[in-house]
Amino acid sequence: KARREFVGHGLGHLVQVHWRDVCGKKKLLGMDGTNEENTIDYSRDATTSGDERTDDSDAANAKNNTEAQEEEEDDGNGGFQLPQATAHAIFLDLPEPWLAVPHAAYAIKPTGRICSYSPCMEQTQRTVAALRQHGFHSLRTVEARLKEYFVDEVEFDPVPTELPVIPTEETTASMEKERSEGQPSTLQQQTKQQPKDETESSGIRSKRKKIGSDSGNTNKVLCARPFPQMRGHTAFLTFATAGNAPLPDPNAS
Repeated sequence: KARREFVGHGLGHLVQVHWRDVCGKKKLLGMDGTNEENTIDYSRDATTSGDERTDDSDAANAKNNTEAQEEEEDDGNGGFQLPQATAHAIFLDLPEPWLAVPHAAYAIKPTGRICSYSPCMEQTQRTVAALRQHGFHSLRTVEARLKEYFVDEVEFDPVPTELPVIPTEETTASMEKERSEGQPSTLQQQTKQQPKDETESSGIRSKRKKIGSDSGNTNKVLCARPFPQMRGHTAFLTFATAGNAPLPDPNAS
């Protein structure tokens, strides 16, 4: 089905689809065809012949032929059906990826990159051990989780422009000295010398500012806030780099 989809979208000349047990589990379990009890004859036509042939016999024949072709591709030995050191990168998304690591080490080019996806930490640990055993280095595992963000505009009050006057140490010492001598401080003199109209205007400005803040004159900022809960299962991605020395074919041993 995947092969037909690639061809239908005009990608058949760029993508190759193979149905194989890259881990070689049939050979490990003794189901590589040597035991007749565990062998299924996919080449046998499941439909009847002659007058008993139904209208769906052509579709059934095509399905059986496809299954027979796929069975011929999968010889039970595992591997990627590639020559030694030809793949630039390999991605594994398997229940037992550590079984495919020896075949990946044979097919991948020196300094090639491999990535393995596993939902459980136990799978990741066994895969990492197999990668190190077969000459991979620069191993790195990251956990990918689905974290959604709520994006919305948040209103903030405007920053006040009139800051309070903070006296310095020299001003404080001068005020203490003038207070001890019974003289008005410099700050008090500046307040008394301030014109009446300026005082009134500053009061009007502060009143206008207060009225403006009460009337909804706020700043809107676009913010992204994460949700408190992260839904979804864990996902561990393990990355590694192949060594410089080519490794032998696991099926040859």
